[in-house]
Amino acid sequence: MPLKTGQNLGRYRIERKIGEGGMGEVWAATDTRLNRPAAIKALPAALATDPERLARFKREAQLLAALSHPNIAGIYGLEQVDDVSYLAMELVEGDELADRIEGRSLPIDEAVEIALQIADALEEAHDKGIVHRDLKPANIKLTADGKVKVLDFGLAKALTGDADDGGVSPELSKSPTLTAAMGTQAGVILGTAAYMSPEQARGKPVDRRADIWAFGVILYEMLTGQRLYAGETATDVIAQVVTRDPDWRQLPPDTPSAVRRVLRRCLQKDSRKRLRDIRDAALELREGPDEEPAAAPAMAATPPSRRAAWVFAAAGLALGLVLATAIANALRPSTREVPLTWTSLRPDPAPEFDFARFIELSPDGRRVVFAAPPSEGGKSMLWVRELGEDQARPLPGTDNAQQPFWSPDSRSVGFFAARKLRRVGIDGGVVTVVAPAGIAPRGGSWGADGTILYAPEWTEPLYRIPESGGSPEAVTELSKERMELSHRWPYLLPDGKHFLYYAVSTYPQVNPQNPAEVDRSGLFVASLDGGEPRLVHEVASRAAYSDGSLMYVADNVLTVRPFDLGSLSFTGDPIALVKGVTQSVNALWAGALFSVSDGGTLLLVRGAAEQRDRARLQWLDREGNERGTLGDPESYLGLRISRQGTHVATTVADPGDIWIHDLRRDTATRLTFDTGNDSSGVWSPDGKALAFQSSRLIPGQPFQPSNLFRKAASGQGSAEYLPMAERYAPVMEPSDWSPDGKVIAFTAVHPKTGVDIVIYSLEHEQAEPWLATEHSELSATFSPDGKWLAYSSDESGEPEIYVAAYPGPGGKWQVSRGGGQYPAWRGDGRKLFYMGADHVMAVEVETEEVFRHGTPAPLFELPEVLFIVEWLDRLFDATPDGERFLIATPWKDQNAERGVATLVQGWRGLVE
Repeated sequence: MPLKTGQNLGRYRIERKIGEGGMGEVWAATDTRLNRPAAIKALPAALATDPERLARFKREAQLLAALSHPNIAGIYGLEQVDDVSYLAMELVEGDELADRIEGRSLPIDEAVEIALQIADALEEAHDKGIVHRDLKPANIKLTADGKVKVLDFGLAKALTGDADDGGVSPELSKSPTLTAAMGTQAGVILGTAAYMSPEQARGKPVDRRADIWAFGVILYEMLTGQRLYAGETATDVIAQVVTRDPDWRQLPPDTPSAVRRVLRRCLQKDSRKRLRDIRDAALELREGPDEEPAAAPAMAATPPSRRAAWVFAAAGLALGLVLATAIANALRPSTREVPLTWTSLRPDPAPEFDFARFIELSPDGRRVVFAAPPSEGGKSMLWVRELGEDQARPLPGTDNAQQPFWSPDSRSVGFFAARKLRRVGIDGGVVTVVAPAGIAPRGGSWGADGTILYAPEWTEPLYRIPESGGSPEAVTELSKERMELSHRWPYLLPDGKHFLYYAVSTYPQVNPQNPAEVDRSGLFVASLDGGEPRLVHEVASRAAYSDGSLMYVADNVLTVRPFDLGSLSFTGDPIALVKGVTQSVNALWAGALFSVSDGGTLLLVRGAAEQRDRARLQWLDREGNERGTLGDPESYLGLRISRQGTHVATTVADPGDIWIHDLRRDTATRLTFDTGNDSSGVWSPDGKALAFQSSRLIPGQPFQPSNLFRKAASGQGSAEYLPMAERYAPVMEPSDWSPDGKVIAFTAVHPKTGVDIVIYSLEHEQAEPWLATEHSELSATFSPDGKWLAYSSDESGEPEIYVAAYPGPGGKWQVSRGGGQYPAWRGDGRKLFYMGADHVMAVEVETEEVFRHGTPAPLFELPEVLFIVEWLDRLFDATPDGERFLIATPWKDQNAERGVATLVQGWRGLVE
């Protein structure tokens, strides 16, 4: 059906034709429902009439619609009216970059500014696993106010799918954006020939490095005013892409060295030698025309890769000093006498570092403690590496440990595991429980007098406790005036009385999508004797003190700044040491990966994942055989299957949003769109609504990190706030909705009683604790008849599954043995499933008159389960018939970056 001016297409009124491309005509339109402009692109008939391709395109388009960035033209959605399927997109008015640079070069400053905005757009998409695949000047618009907008992100993949990444089709490769979608043969090349990467031109699979190549081509063209590769036919162009090196002589003579380096790293024909992260290109360009970080004179001429296995610094030293020499140097008494030496640190015999659980250098600079799985697989545990030895050794009794920190004598390690703060000697021995902790601790620090400061939960202030144990005492208080949400990463200063910590406020700086206008997050200093904490620096990083200076990470640059312990203030300007240091590992805000010893040794990590780990949602049968997957790999934080077994609600990304997967139609729909964090969706008994928690702002009320909401599963209407007569706790994560629809069970993190189960009455708008003890109880799940509540508790010392009468009083039964999480009832109430320590377990139960249960039996061995730092929501569920199980398992992108741990002796040489 041809479009015309004035025509109504669903909610959109067609205004005017604005272009024509590989997808046919493009029209400007008005969204009559939201009264906003839009661009309409009708899909090719070959795609619109192919149900399988259309369903695949819809899934991809829904993921692309989640991209939200000021430099990315957004996708509003995929619509269908009568026989017309079309994309509704953001309407961007402005000039195409292709027109701006047609036959002429741009001023260097202007070209760099445009390149930086393109890089920011690519970074946002790449962090979400989306590759453009057809980046070129015709897909980039410049608005009147100087903003860059990148168009058509990821649509090439949406239209053709992963299977079509190979082969050669010259006509398609030379055609405008997305023309490849018009073809039907397998193996077409995506992208326009002049901007495709060599691997793309050869028809090989592509990843983010193809975009980085195209970025370099565009920057070259802006600077020179000439095509990097040109020819009469697409075949001629492809031949040049594959065989001919760039002519660097065409660059303006005054092109800054930083820009030249970026171009050379982006335009490496061998993708293995190319920049692997567009963030590195942006960092290099932002340093200024000829500026270098303080470490530059002692570093290699090309900017360091975030995946580099070795980081070198010359400063008169030969490259390739062996580790033994580096360690010997590290043990010299004066930091100023230690030569500057860089060495890579490896986790042998463990297969890899688990950076999400942290890595720390001992105060004496002789050891490193880190978390890693054993070489033969299994639970992550702590390892200690004597830096004078070749291999690390595991510390028994530290399964699932995280966030280790050293005693001042470097002979013991504190850590968090199984909701406790624990300690262990590095020479072995009994693991000692020091204090209770929560599900999501945020660091500890051990003072010379035996005092330990720690953050037991991300929602709590800091506490102190003697190293031998005792009663924890709060040493900070979350400030309502500063809208603080969390205190974390304590660091005791040498005087033993003062300490540093990072306070999370409304975090728009750490989390730009948060709608709050005020951010008072930052690095604070406080005293154990009390008094008002004082802001030291507005930086999103933990800090450490060394030799008269504070170290922290700002914009992924490890920075040192003179600091006076008497006045507790800076006495000089900051000095950049090393770029690319991980600033917020695994979405642990301000959890920068570095540590420094008393003797001048520095440990830092580059390239570790800053976003949450991605996962696959796997369907497994009762024998453990995979029966497909749900959706694509994402940063999943929770999942729930409806009681009807027809839909699955998932929480995706950080800040989270809730998506609904229709298992009958194999589609996914985004339910929540608020910029706050929406998570932990639980189904109403009839499957027509979901209750969830949200950090969104409520007009007329002070900001809270968590409130309860309800919304129709159809997506119609707005989310309904569920008020409470009196708030129970700052954090509430719904876990189940009762079969009679009257109450919602949720997990609450309470400052005094820890993790509790709370019942919210929809009728009375009141929350009351149902189970609040000194232990941690969570994952409450109602039996199908509503008379029993299954939940997980660690009262025995490790998480186990219990069943208790609801609403009570009545008995309580421990159902599991040897560990248990995430209980799930079969639809008839006669069987209970749960995740055991190593297997998915099933146990027969009776619930009619009294509760009885049989012996738990293993169904199948668990695959590797996703580790996230806070798991209030569930990562496992069973279908109502008990025949299939949905489990979140880690997904490792083979092309993703792997973090590198680097040891630096004599770091003062970087600033002298």
